Amino acid sequence: MFGGVPQESLMSFYTTLAIALNAGAPLMQCLTAYQEQNDNKNFEAVLNSIIKDVGSGKPFSEALQKFPKVFPNDFQSLVAAGEISGQMDTLLVEYVEFAEGQAKLQAKFKGAMAYPAVMALIAVGVTIMLTQVIFPKFILSLNLKEENMPAITLYVSKFSDFCANNYIGIFFAFIALGAAFWYVTQKTDKGADAWDAILFNSPVIGDLLKKYFVSRMVHTLASQLRGGVPGMQALQICFNSIENRQFGKLIVDIMESIKGGGSYTDGLRKNTHIIPPIVILMFTIGEETGSMETVLEKIGTYYDDQVAVAVDAVIGLIEPLMIVVMGGIVTTLALSMFLPMFDMGKNIG
Repeated sequence: MFGGVPQESLMSFYTTLAIALNAGAPLMQCLTAYQEQNDNKNFEAVLNSIIKDVGSGKPFSEALQKFPKVFPNDFQSLVAAGEISGQMDTLLVEYVEFAEGQAKLQAKFKGAMAYPAVMALIAVGVTIMLTQVIFPKFILSLNLKEENMPAITLYVSKFSDFCANNYIGIFFAFIALGAAFWYVTQKTDKGADAWDAILFNSPVIGDLLKKYFVSRMVHTLASQLRGGVPGMQALQICFNSIENRQFGKLIVDIMESIKGGGSYTDGLRKNTHIIPPIVILMFTIGEETGSMETVLEKIGTYYDDQVAVAVDAVIGLIEPLMIVVMGGIVTTLALSMFLPMFDMGKNIG
């Protein structure tokens, strides 16, 4: 969601504008035609405002600036560059390709990040069901006293009773811990830096994160430079569009390097812990040959494929780990229930 407008609606808007303008239709006619087919109420108010401003003679880019939560900075900057160069139709076509690629990349990345969370929720749900529903009824049916319980059965029984008697406190404790963790890792500089460092240095997740943010950075930078956006402004847009602090610092280092008369490569070399040597080499080639946009696109395409491979690696690692965890939980609970039955069988025998 972007300011209440779904991404699907925005992609449809970009695509419709790109096709219609490329075919030679006037901008006002394109906007009016899209408004007639739009079925999103939140987007309707945005479109009405844009059409009113463009109809009164204001530039399209100025009309977009009223809705920073709807239209991303990279789109607004390309529209402004297109108005200046007279190539808005071409730039919009390229932006649609860029936005579609980024949407697919983000979906793949979010899928990889969501997978362990979903599996963890399933594990918690299964544990709650077994310990709070099945296990208590089973123990009650056997009418066992604590002194007669095997050790594992006693431990599971104590855990079950503790959770049943304190579930409200446990629930709010998890909420408080989650809120505290989010605040420390997202709202404090030291906490965010420490969390990023942990993630980037983790065995498989770190590799995925680095490749994902390299891909996003170079694709965004390439699209802006190709659209005629000045280098420093393009870097600022990259900085605004990338949420990760490590890569934000990398972009700031590049900007400071350029301001001081240096190059992209000088800023990249300060961040070799997150930027692979091959990326630095490609930036160097792009600067020396004057073909930065082409080189950036090649880097982006390569790392798109690498992200797909890294996602598969993450899922391939998590699946057996979750199977082991779930197997351990189920085995523990099974033993806690079956051992008393074996003891009873021995006593009967």
